[in-house]
Amino acid sequence: MISNLNIGDAVALSSEDEERLRSAGWSEPSPGPKPNWRYEADDPAGLMKIVSMSRDVVYDVLRERDANAVSVRIFEGDTQRVRARIFEAGPVSFT
Repeated sequence: MISNLNIGDAVALSSEDEERLRSAGWSEPSPGPKPNWRYEADDPAGLMKIVSMSRDVVYDVLRERDANAVSVRIFEGDTQRVRARIFEAGPVSFT
């Protein structure tokens, strides 16, 4: 999840939005190699939790609507490299 650390002088998230992320279990961003809000998982249950948490962010934190297109990047990697898979979605649809 993008953080205010990653977008220069712009502000994407209010302090209330950041508190929602914190309360939901997202790890806080830090300057350097991890400037975004994140949740790390390595098993199917954790991955399903990321899906649910991401859905909540789209609706409750970013306040997107069903008809809006959303772009999601999921990063996977190890200490040697990070690869990104980009998914372009049409209207938001989480079921």
